[in-house]
Amino acid sequence: MKSGSSTPTPVRPTLRRDRRRDLTARRDCAAAGYTGWQEPGGRPKSGVQLLTLRRHGFVSYRAGDEVGVFLSKPLRLPACAGGLLLTLNVETSVDGYAAVELREGLNASAVVATARRFVGNDVALPVEWQSNATASSAALPSALHGRVVRLRIELLLADLYAFQFDCG
Repeated sequence: MKSGSSTPTPVRPTLRRDRRRDLTARRDCAAAGYTGWQEPGGRPKSGVQLLTLRRHGFVSYRAGDEVGVFLSKPLRLPACAGGLLLTLNVETSVDGYAAVELREGLNASAVVATARRFVGNDVALPVEWQSNATASSAALPSALHGRVVRLRIELLLADLYAFQFDCG
């Protein structure tokens, strides 16, 4: 109300698009709450919403109902004192899969390591390498440490978001 005036001044609510700017980081995603939005051509509305972003999931290599193959550029594997691990950020449908191989040679023709197929959804899937017909291990054989290889990932009804080699 203005001083000396008997009529109140109307107060118009303001629309705040982002009251909280902090993201809550979880293992699999980042989440942020926000309030308020406006529909195109409409009047302002209000509400509470939750925005979630998949970790390292802004862009993916997607394979539909036909098999897709991702072949990396030549990569030098780190030389680790302990085990060398590969983790994938991948999502498959129930009928899909992701299969990983390490290859070397000029045309990436020689397969040096093969992993078990994966079905599911994980942002940090440890790849299990087949060491023989019955056993598997998450760590790559030490003979591959420091070598130049190409990563080949076969996908069916799946999204590949990221991969990472790490000393474990």
